[in-house]
Formats: sequence, structure tokens, C-alpha cells
Amino acid sequence: MERAAELLQAAFRANGIDLEAKRESEAKAGLPAFYLGASKLAAANGIDPKALSRLSYVHKAVGLNVIIVGDNKADTRRVNAGVQGVFAAI
Repeated sequence: MERAAELLQAAFRANGIDLEAKRESEAKAGLPAFYLGASKLAAANGIDPKALSRLSYVHKAVGLNVIIVGDNKADTRRVNAGVQGVFAAI
């Protein structure tokens, strides 16, 4: 998940925006955030990463928050080796 957060930060930094990366438990109430992976917010909004097929992902806006969840199982066909789930979704 750290690589995905770093990629998201880099994309925003390229546009002059400093984006902090924190664990869900450290998120500040009332501030918009990106939630990466199997978070409580994702589960509360019906997103189950285990139900996703290989190399698939979901983007969902909930209020001012954005949830990005992906399947992180390895690509056994090696078609997209190293680019999986949440990282690929970003």
C-alpha cells in the first residue's frame, strides 16, 4: 500500500498539491481523504477486496472521500508483473 500512496502523492505533487499519507486510524474527521485498500470505509460502503477478480479495482467517491480498492493477488500469467491491485488503480 505504501507504493500506491507514494504514487498518489507524486501525482498530486506534480500539480503543486502536498498530499499527506496516513493510516485510516490517523485520518482527521471532517477532512477529505483517499482511502487505499481494504479500509473500514470501503467495507462500510460495500466494497470487498476479496470479491474482486484478478487485476481488477474499484474507485468510489463517498462524500468528499475517494476509496480505491484493488485485487492484490499476483498476476500468475506475468502479463502485468509488479503492477497489481491498488497500485494499478492509481
